[in-house]
Amino acid sequence: MAFQTPVNKTKSCFSQRNDLFSPTKPTTTTSSSFSMTSNPLFHRLSSLIRQIEEEMDNCSSNPLIIDQTPISRTIGFPFSLDNFKKTFHVDYIVIHVIATPDTDKNTILFEYTFTLSYLIFKTFAEQEHEKEFGPYSSIEEFPLFWKDFWELFWKYSPCRECLDCLTDISQSPICSHCQWYMYRNEYGIQHGYLKDHQQCPICFEEVYSSSLTCGHYVHKTCLIQLNPFLWFTEDVKELACMVCPLCRKEMTLSDFQHFFHYPLSSTPTTLTTL
Repeated sequence: MAFQTPVNKTKSCFSQRNDLFSPTKPTTTTSSSFSMTSNPLFHRLSSLIRQIEEEMDNCSSNPLIIDQTPISRTIGFPFSLDNFKKTFHVDYIVIHVIATPDTDKNTILFEYTFTLSYLIFKTFAEQEHEKEFGPYSSIEEFPLFWKDFWELFWKYSPCRECLDCLTDISQSPICSHCQWYMYRNEYGIQHGYLKDHQQCPICFEEVYSSSLTCGHYVHKTCLIQLNPFLWFTEDVKELACMVCPLCRKEMTLSDFQHFFHYPLSSTPTTLTTL
């Protein structure tokens, strides 16, 4: 079955959805009321959806549409905001929309995701990570993303073991990936392979995988609090003051790469010669 005149109906469907966010019908979240028509992220999302609808309108005989092949479009733009605890900084947002023609209902099914690029404070500034939200199945779910978006800046912090993934610290201080190290160690303790969990010498809580070259275990988030710089510098001479908090042995470049995403250098292998 060919895709028949999709845009007239999809525009009508989108107009009905867009009415939900008109100034006379403010959409609410659990925290506050706001008008979606003044929301810059909503504007970019709706613009991307309209762009796809227009493309389908101008190419109603396009075999991609006839074969019900999804059409995807992506838009990215700079963004600058720190979380409340100033442990990470979001600097870029990407919106990705996938549109799939539904010939049975003579309409278009939309799915969209938001991807945030972020930097961890007091680490090498060029090392970026990503956090994805979605997928969301309709534009009516935008308020759900909007709530999740702001929750990120209040409830999330970098995992104290890997310092890469953001985790909801009200649920767990470590990410789902690092929890496997905890399960591994717990099994080892139960079956006599390990005497007990390692203890961080800074916060005195359990640490499962994050260790320095000297062999002592310490949370990355704890050690990073001792870093006097906002971002680590490329000048390794300024890093020579960083030592193990337990034995006071100087950290190596391998430690800096492992703990703070510092780029490995061929020379020197330690900081003692600086």
